[in-house]
Amino acid sequence: MKTTTALIITALLESKSADTCRLSPEVKDAERTIYRMFYHGSRYMIDFAEDYFLEAWQQFDTDQDHSYFGVWINKKKLMTLCYCEGDIILVVCTTPAAFNAEIKEMCSFYVNAPMFSTLNEYNVLTRYYQDRSKFFIEM
Repeated sequence: MKTTTALIITALLESKSADTCRLSPEVKDAERTIYRMFYHGSRYMIDFAEDYFLEAWQQFDTDQDHSYFGVWINKKKLMTLCYCEGDIILVVCTTPAAFNAEIKEMCSFYVNAPMFSTLNEYNVLTRYYQDRSKFFIEM
């Protein structure tokens, strides 16, 4: 079976079975709900999901990014998704303001590591960082 982000999200939101290791949704506040699930795999199931771009997911770069850790956002669906050593955490926001509050918290919590670095012929190191302002919804 093909892996898609839509399948992962559906499993988090709709599964009722204890076999899926999904916990009851937690209310973060009136406009944000957290869903948790365990899935043994790697972050690449999300990065390389067939509908990753179609579903409008974007990677949120951190200094912790690795095969066992990753963070993504979806402005279109007002969601954030975190994968950490098998734990999948989905935050669903009900309003753009709540989504922006979630992104603001993420920007404060996760160190903005360089996406990549270059070294020129004069040994000058230049680091390039992700522009996190693009994740906010203009209101």
